[in-house]
Amino acid sequence: MEIKPQQQIFKPENPIVTFPDTSYNKTGGGEKTITIKNKNLPENIESLIGLPEGGRVKVEVIYSEAAASAKIDLLMRQPTSMTILEYANQNIGFQWESDIYEAGTNVEFGIYWTYNHWGMIYEGNEAGAVVEQLNSRQYQIGYEAAGDDWDYNELVVLVTIEDYELLVEIEPTIIRSGEEAMITVKKQYLDGRVEEFPAGQMFEAGMMEGCAAGGLVNGADTTAYIYGIVQPIKFVAADSLENEDEMVRIGVGLSGTGEGIKLMKQKAENKSKEQIEKQGDTNTELIIGEYCFPGNFVSDRVGEGTFTVQRDCSYGAPICINTIELPLGFKEEVVEWTGTYTFLKEGYRPKQLNISSGGETYLLEDGSFKVIPINAPTNDPIYGEPISGSFYSPYEMETCYNQTLNNGKGAYQFKYKALGRTDNYIYKPIIIQVADYGNNLYAMKSVNDLATIPIDTTCRALIDFEYGRYRKSYYDDDHFFNKLDIIYEIVEAYWEHEKYHKRSALAFLNEKYDKEKIKVPDPNGSVSLKTLKQHLQTTVKCSQNIKNYNDAKRLAEKYFEDAFREYAKYFINNWYGIKDDIYHEGQWKVYIIEELYAHWSDSVQKKITKYQSLLASRQGFNPAGCSYNFKKLWEPFKKYRNNR
Repeated sequence: MEIKPQQQIFKPENPIVTFPDTSYNKTGGGEKTITIKNKNLPENIESLIGLPEGGRVKVEVIYSEAAASAKIDLLMRQPTSMTILEYANQNIGFQWESDIYEAGTNVEFGIYWTYNHWGMIYEGNEAGAVVEQLNSRQYQIGYEAAGDDWDYNELVVLVTIEDYELLVEIEPTIIRSGEEAMITVKKQYLDGRVEEFPAGQMFEAGMMEGCAAGGLVNGADTTAYIYGIVQPIKFVAADSLENEDEMVRIGVGLSGTGEGIKLMKQKAENKSKEQIEKQGDTNTELIIGEYCFPGNFVSDRVGEGTFTVQRDCSYGAPICINTIELPLGFKEEVVEWTGTYTFLKEGYRPKQLNISSGGETYLLEDGSFKVIPINAPTNDPIYGEPISGSFYSPYEMETCYNQTLNNGKGAYQFKYKALGRTDNYIYKPIIIQVADYGNNLYAMKSVNDLATIPIDTTCRALIDFEYGRYRKSYYDDDHFFNKLDIIYEIVEAYWEHEKYHKRSALAFLNEKYDKEKIKVPDPNGSVSLKTLKQHLQTTVKCSQNIKNYNDAKRLAEKYFEDAFREYAKYFINNWYGIKDDIYHEGQWKVYIIEELYAHWSDSVQKKITKYQSLLASRQGFNPAGCSYNFKKLWEPFKKYRNNR
């Protein structure tokens, strides 16, 4: 900003009229207006202020000794001619601001005064003005009205030029103990433009808040204030913090001069030297200033920036140095039960799982059956809630901080551990339940029961066993077993069928463990697409969400819980329930593929063949007269034969 050099004000020895100060205030009637024009005054007696960078002008009325009967209007003459305020002398504290002007604009202010002197009204522009430049952006202008006393106090205004502010940027905005942040400064104009300062521009910088969190780097020292430094300005955080978070506020100004600043700078330097002497030569701990800079910058242009220093998030965490030991895969935790099974879950009443015929495999997926909370009023099923959280055996995630991760900066890692197990597997609870056929004479619990079949019904038993090779369709619209009136059955075949489901489920879980990717929100708030094994390998760096051990443990446990739940959903949707249309006995039927694989497995089919062979070879029975091989009937299902 520039101001046109002030011209010397011509002071006439005999003023045309004596302009009243506050001590002289008389008026009278019979008014007559006289416009004062002093030909002896210089042509340019007003203030002219240049705006080389453009910007906005603010004007504040700060003082007036003109009498109340006088009227002094505040004017703008350039770049627009206008009256800013009438009776400005009676409005101390009034503020006005202009529009934003282009670079190179000149602004000019003045006054127009009116005075009633014993009925004679005098008026005119200012007789003179005194301009004092307070700093690079502020000017104080005192106006002389009539030129009678040349005290320039009829109206005094403060003019402030707002062309650009200091944009202080600090990266990163969050650092941790021992880390660094870089401070840069730019010009930010009122019209939104941002420009770089020229290389070599000198600044002053001071810590105004958060001084215990670190210091500004000045050579080999750290301090709360630096005068005369080029950007970027470096801040280094303390090695340890008393609080979990410290907000740091940094002020930056354009370099100037001032005894107060020089004294503050010297005090800061002396303080740093004292601390260095106390620490000794071998102590490399960061020196942190004890006092903040009070804010008395040399520059009239000061910008501020804030950032956060967080305590090292490993605070209070177990430390580990080994890499994560990932689970090797899945193992079953199987209960095999005959008849009604009592399912127990903490917080719920016992649940009776009843079965009247055949077998059932429970994989305990969410919603597979309902359980009643222990605090329910009664055992009425209306209080039942869908089961959840039982798909996996109980486990815990061990959390520790590994300082070797994240390129030596450290991160949290997590280890899966199945409770009560010493090996490194994820355990899958499975309940295999087969009906209680203890009192059923037609149900073969073992080959020993074959002896109970009367010799004259041996052929029927062989045929019933053969029909046992069939797995009914999904809708059972053919009522295959009912129309044939089958009475003999092999209980061991039911067991083999359900055990196949167990093996199949475990094989699927293990196959997809490090193959199928699932989406899970991670601890940092983003969505992570990984396999379950990769999810379990996740490490977590310190962040705004994870500031300490408790944060890491809480968010990670939620993350792994979500990952396990999503994997269970994927399993249920893709392992069981996929169907196939098969043409059998003159009609198309719908079958569950998993059920066909289970029933046409070698373990089931060979069990049936074994029973047939033993029964057919019994003494006194002639198999030649009994046709019980229905190979052609089973032709549509041969593609599901397997030895798993």
